[in-house]
Amino acid sequence: MKNNYKLVQICFAVISILILVLGILGPNTDVTVTIIAVLALVALVLFDRYTPQIANLSPDNPKVKTMRRLNMLSMAFILILFCIISWLPGMENMSEWAEERIGLAIVVMVMTVIGNVAPKIPFNRYMGLRLPWTIRDEATWKVAHRILGYITFPLVLILIVCSLFGEAKDFIPYCIIAWIAIPGIYSAWFYFMRLKGKE
Repeated sequence: MKNNYKLVQICFAVISILILVLGILGPNTDVTVTIIAVLALVALVLFDRYTPQIANLSPDNPKVKTMRRLNMLSMAFILILFCIISWLPGMENMSEWAEERIGLAIVVMVMTVIGNVAPKIPFNRYMGLRLPWTIRDEATWKVAHRILGYITFPLVLILIVCSLFGEAKDFIPYCIIAWIAIPGIYSAWFYFMRLKGKE
């Protein structure tokens, strides 16, 4: 079983590199999008199969179920997006306003779901806010994800209100940066204070 898990870790690394290379250097074609979607789904299926080992928990632990639900949601999200991009007629002729509203809806949905489950995600190296200090210390991990959960709904509300008075695409990057930076910076401070306390 341990050998299988090591092989899965290598597969995760190879798939991540392939997705990154194709996304940055690959031609912008339907074939590239299809390959990236298939690779992402393979990674998520492997993740689902090996969730207990990834989280280092027993298979009946409720936190494993939370991770699996989030993983299933990610799979459904990728499939729906792929189907919309590939097969929905008139996507290329969609107005900028409609495109912006769909983008806003996707960002709000992803932030809301992740923010809701973030405090329940167990300490692991594959899913969640994976920063150098959060993956080294379980207490720091918990603090980071609790804060991520607390700030999600206020940030989503700010994003929606701002998008009523301007273009959503102007606010989305700042909102996502704040969403990651606030728990990231606070958890870094928390981690280094813990280190000082241990010395």
